[in-house]
Order: sequence, then C-alpha cells, then structure tokens
Amino acid sequence: MKRSALAIVFCLCILQLQSQYVVQSPVELAQLRELPQELIYVNHTGPVVFSGEYLYYGLQCFNVQTRRTSQISKIAYVALIDQEGNTIFEHKLRLEQGKSYGDYFIPTA
Repeated sequence: MKRSALAIVFCLCILQLQSQYVVQSPVELAQLRELPQELIYVNHTGPVVFSGEYLYYGLQCFNVQTRRTSQISKIAYVALIDQEGNTIFEHKLRLEQGKSYGDYFIPTA
C-alpha cells in the first residue's frame, strides 16, 4: 500500500511539470520575436553509407536576420536516428565561426 501511494504521488508531481512556456502578453511576444534566430544546415557524404565506411558530415549555423554564419551558438548536437526512432549515435560539436565537422564509423556487425 505504501509503495503504490508513493508511486501515485510521484506521478502527480510529474504531471504538474510543464514542458513549454506560455507567452502571457503581446509585449512579451514582441520581445521574444526580437531575439536572434538561427538555422542549422547539415551536409553529409551521401544518401547511402555502407557498413565499414565513415559517415562524414558538416554543420553550418546561420543567423536568420543577417543570413551569415552565426556567432551566437557555440555548441551543436547531432543525432542519427533510425526508422523506428532509435538513436544510433549522438555527437556534441563545438561550433567555430558557426561551422563544425564530424564523422561516424558505421560498424560492420
């Protein structure tokens, strides 16, 4: 009984958390729109990579307003996800002048 009550309290605490912020006023919305926005483009070695080969990729992070490489973000995260939604790999890359490069070896087995 004690264990199930603890589980219910724990679930209720989790349900109280919010994952998104709600904008409260038009002034706040205008302030959020003034924040700089970025786009990331990912280039890779091709549509097909076989086992035993490397997947090479490059990132370019652009400032939307200036259309130049962004100096705002310093870290980028890259993940390769299969058709079922499982993560194959995740990399954390340092952006220098809005650009970064990486690789992943496709295992043979």
